[in-house]
Amino acid sequence: METMQNVIGHRESERALQLGKLYSADEALKVGLVDEVVPEDTVVQHAKEELIKWLQVPGALFMVANH
Repeated sequence: METMQNVIGHRESERALQLGKLYSADEALKVGLVDEVVPEDTVVQHAKEELIKWLQVPGALFMVANH
C-alpha cells in the first residue's frame, strides 16, 4: 500500500484498494502505475529491450548475480 501511495497518491490508493479497483492499461498509465503501454504482440521484445537498458546501469550485473 505504501508503494502505491508513493506512486499515485494517498487518496487514489485508498479508493482503489477499498473498492478493489482494477485499472485498464490506459487508466494505469494515466495515474502513473505503469510507465508505458505496448501492444500485446510486442511485449516480449519490448521487455528484452528494457532489460538490456537496465543491465547497462553500473552495478546491475552484480545485483543480478547476487539474487
